[in-house]
Amino acid sequence: MRLSSLFFTFGIVLSPVVAAQQHVHDQGQLLISQEGSNWHLEFILPAVNVFGFEHRPETKSQIQAVELFRDLLNFPSHIVSLGQKCKSTVISEQLSSLLSNKRLTTDEHEHEHEHEHEHEKSKVESHQDVKFGYEFKCHNQIENIQVELFPHLKNLRSLAVMWITETSQGATELTPEIYKFEIK
Repeated sequence: MRLSSLFFTFGIVLSPVVAAQQHVHDQGQLLISQEGSNWHLEFILPAVNVFGFEHRPETKSQIQAVELFRDLLNFPSHIVSLGQKCKSTVISEQLSSLLSNKRLTTDEHEHEHEHEHEHEKSKVESHQDVKFGYEFKCHNQIENIQVELFPHLKNLRSLAVMWITETSQGATELTPEIYKFEIK
C-alpha cells in the first residue's frame, strides 16, 4: 500500500472522529500512520497550551515563546520516542506563519475597522491549533510509543491518540501520568 493511499485511508477513517471533536483547551491529538518502515506522526495542539495565547504573537515574549517551541521541535526525541532503531527523516511545522510580519491589505484593514468594537471579543473567542509532524524510518517493528511532550507543555492534560498501521488500528488517551502506549 502506497503511503499516499494509507494517508488517504487514514484521513477517511479518522476525519469524522476528528471533525466531530471540538477545539478543547488542554487536550490535543496525535495521529499516527505506518507504511512498511515509514511512520508518520501528526500532532494537533491548542495554541494556548503551547504558547499561552491563541493569536499572532504581539510582544517579544510571545515571539520568543513561538521561537523556543520551534527550536524544541528540532529535537524529535524531546517530543516522542519510537525506539532506538528509528530515525526522524522529516520534520514539518506550521509555526512560520505565526511569525510573519505580513501587513493587512486594504480590504483586511477595512474589515478590521468595521469590527473594531468586536476585536477583543473575537480575540477571546478565537481558537488556534498548532500542527506539526514527524516522519520516522524504523528498522525494527514498533511495539510502543512514548510521548515526551507533556513536561514541555505544563497545561496539556490529555492527548487523544489514533493510529493505523499495516496490522492494526486503534485509539487511546495519554496524560502526563500515562504517556506510553502499545501498538498491537
